[in-house]
Amino acid sequence: MEKIKCIICSSDSNLLYTQVSDRFNEEESFNIVQCNCGFVYLNPRPDIKEIESYYNNQHYIPHRSQNFNFFNIIYRFFQKFIFYWKYNKINSYIHNPSINLLDIGPGNGSFLDYLSKKINVNIFINEPFVKLNYPSLNIGDNTPVKCEIISMWHSLEHIHNIESIFTLIDNKLTDDGTLIIAVPNIDAYERKFFKSDWIAYDSPRHLYHFSCDTLTHLLNKYNFTIIKKHSMIQDSIFNILGSGKSNKFFRLIKSLFYIPITLLYIFLNKNLSSSLLYICKRK
Repeated sequence: MEKIKCIICSSDSNLLYTQVSDRFNEEESFNIVQCNCGFVYLNPRPDIKEIESYYNNQHYIPHRSQNFNFFNIIYRFFQKFIFYWKYNKINSYIHNPSINLLDIGPGNGSFLDYLSKKINVNIFINEPFVKLNYPSLNIGDNTPVKCEIISMWHSLEHIHNIESIFTLIDNKLTDDGTLIIAVPNIDAYERKFFKSDWIAYDSPRHLYHFSCDTLTHLLNKYNFTIIKKHSMIQDSIFNILGSGKSNKFFRLIKSLFYIPITLLYIFLNKNLSSSLLYICKRK
């Protein structure tokens, strides 16, 4: 385990925010702290070598095998709607044919497989945990590839060395390129229902818990600005269905109450969405 300073202001002064168990091993718990600047993060945390074991779980969805059981069939059915939504967001920022796209942290690569069938794009990846059949662009390599789009779909919160990943982004993104970042939102409305059992804490895999304000500060630090923001309503529904410790039947009953209330609040204020998608440009 390692202790870290705040990745936004570099302070090592913080207070305990909450304590969360690993949802795959409730006997192991982790401290989530809040810095004086407001940023919420895991501290101490598994180091880069220790963290790999926490991804090697058959129930961890981004790395889940594609076995044909009932849950996977249902999940992949809804996944197609989510993929189409993500594709539409990316496609709106493609202005030239056959562009280069770098996806950081693509998991099992299923979205990239979908994307490659929809648009003419040269796909590159940066993925430390899963081997995929796409060329890699890594920190410190000398590949002279520039990308018009760099996307991070729920991966920023997993990355140990934030400074290095932004160095990679700075080196590989064209001057007028678009940086697309989707992250869980610590200000999500449904979190109040579940407290420490909120699934998006996902300790220790989620190292950071961004609000709109703290992500804005982080992006400012690396000379990026947010030009547009989208609520990811589908994540709110997924997180409500997945949060809590009661059995599946009672969770479903609770969800029938929590989901419409949450969606109403998100309609009134998108900053209460379970996840937010940020479209970013260089300053």
